[in-house]
Amino acid sequence: MELNAHIGAVVAAAAVLVAIVAIAGALLARRRASATRAPGQVSESAVADLERAFIVVEGITSDTRTFIGPDAAWDTETQGPSFSFAIVNVGRSVGHIEDAAIVFEVLDRIPDEITGLQIAEGDSEAVSAEIVVGPDRSFHFPALKCRHEFTAAHAQRMRDETAALYCHGLLTYRDAFRTIHTTRFCQKYAPGLDDWAPAGGKERNSSD
Repeated sequence: MELNAHIGAVVAAAAVLVAIVAIAGALLARRRASATRAPGQVSESAVADLERAFIVVEGITSDTRTFIGPDAAWDTETQGPSFSFAIVNVGRSVGHIEDAAIVFEVLDRIPDEITGLQIAEGDSEAVSAEIVVGPDRSFHFPALKCRHEFTAAHAQRMRDETAALYCHGLLTYRDAFRTIHTTRFCQKYAPGLDDWAPAGGKERNSSD
């Protein structure tokens, strides 16, 4: 048993060594290619990748905690949680928002993903606005509400942890090179922390 374990460790170490050598070889080949490329021959795609806009979700804030306390009471027809949704451009050039879908709702499971096609089909609540986000700049969307009436039953289910409040959707934006990119997000509200955390893994929280 001890011999087998030792052999396994040696094999594992050899595999790591091979991987390191392979990575080193790839890096060396890349350096040689760069060295032989004349100045000014950097590809347009490489420049675009380096200088493009890169817009991601900066954060979500809300007054949800006020509405989910055991003694909370409010008029559901006129009141409910209010949300602030902010994005930030961590890239090097300006980004123009083409479309955005930002949905807040209480569900007993992770919501289905919203697609660009659904945005294109339009919505009675859709609004048109020109949004331009410069490099290292943030943009805060106007105050948002749940897509449904937020009732005492919703608050109770959140306290019982039989349902959760989600913020999900996507936004598409055009960079300075006229390339369209998509940022997807799905976040779940944590009442105990009064904060939001990604839900659904990288597939639901990604930027291309």
